[in-house]
Amino acid sequence: MLFLKMILLAFLSPVPYQASLVNIIQIADVRVEYGNVIDGNNSDGFIRIWDETDTLVNEIIYDNHGYDIFRYLAVVSETEFVIVCDTYHKSELFALPEYRDTVLLKFDTSLNLLDRVYLSKLAKGFYNHNYHLILAYEKNQMIYNQDLETEDFIETPSQKLGSFTYQYQGSAYINGILVNEIKIDYPGNYNIKIVDQDYVFEFMVVIHPDVLAEGIEYGEGFFGEVKYYSFGKLFLDSVEYQSGEAITAVGNHHLLIMGERGYRKDVFFTILPDIVFSDGIVQEQLYDEQIIDFPIRIYHNSQSTFLNGELYSSELISEPGYYELELFGSNEYHLKISFTIVPTVTGVIDNEVYDSLELFVFGDSYLNGQYLSGSLYLDQPGTYQLKLMLDNEVYQTINFVISEKEIVREISDYQDYLPYFFIFLALVGGVLILRKK
Repeated sequence: MLFLKMILLAFLSPVPYQASLVNIIQIADVRVEYGNVIDGNNSDGFIRIWDETDTLVNEIIYDNHGYDIFRYLAVVSETEFVIVCDTYHKSELFALPEYRDTVLLKFDTSLNLLDRVYLSKLAKGFYNHNYHLILAYEKNQMIYNQDLETEDFIETPSQKLGSFTYQYQGSAYINGILVNEIKIDYPGNYNIKIVDQDYVFEFMVVIHPDVLAEGIEYGEGFFGEVKYYSFGKLFLDSVEYQSGEAITAVGNHHLLIMGERGYRKDVFFTILPDIVFSDGIVQEQLYDEQIIDFPIRIYHNSQSTFLNGELYSSELISEPGYYELELFGSNEYHLKISFTIVPTVTGVIDNEVYDSLELFVFGDSYLNGQYLSGSLYLDQPGTYQLKLMLDNEVYQTINFVISEKEIVREISDYQDYLPYFFIFLALVGGVLILRKK
């Protein structure tokens, strides 16, 4: 309907000459009309450019000083086209026009003449697709590209990502179905067939989906939820999946994308567990082979977890030792994390001397051979050795000394000063007088 409307508009447009409309081509945002101006024994080609509002913005009359016939227009880029013009001349006044040559005229959509190429042979057919002009002769064909250079064949893509568009004139079939345009944005295997009168061009193209994952990537997996966006029929772990839905289950996952004519694409990904430990105040991420020196609780979002072979549900881990945490998720996901909680002591430093000290031991230890755990105040002089134990082995040895205390004599009665007082008086006065009360 739009095509008929455009033709009627072209015929009804007031022009100061007699014209026969050959064709209408839409190029980007403009409409190009081309045909021939007939004036008695003379003929010239015309081109008109119309914008989106059906306003005539430019037109030219091509006069090559002969009997010029515009035969065909081929789109060779998004803003350029080539007109095929056959030129005739008359050797006598009343004789039929004789073929002189063919000229390929390259214009842009502002009607600037960009290039021209003269040919000496009259073509029998004209075709256009993939931004090429094809001239058909009796036994062969010539293919011209955007630069009006000849090519041996037209290259077509076999693989495209996301979407596929293709320029052509004539009729197009996608997987045997007649279409108005070749514009595909759905994954699949496609047979493209272009038919223009007796000309047939056919090729295959595979459209792969452009798959977008939205989430926090870590290594080959994701932390937390992930969303997948794609076209096609989607299945997540064999269940139909809506593009953009949040996926949160820890484990291995399989996203299957199905398209036209048996097309399928497999996407495998993993959602990693979020594992943290806390002492009740500070919370940190738990990593493999981590060393911790205080009691902890471990929190996670996996389906099930075992600690040293026993089912674990965030109970307090208060004993030093070697631990293995096993986490399980969907589709046989299994992760092992090893960590160590080590004994510690506060209040004492190796090879130091103290008058007294108060130490606190987390875990098991032996002080000079005696078992010790918890706190202890020491002020007894001597040499000490503290051994911190881990899994019945000595983890750390600390040596320290508590020194002997100095004896300080305290004077508590004035009588201790009396002998010295008498000596002082004797030296000063020379006479010692004692009075008795």
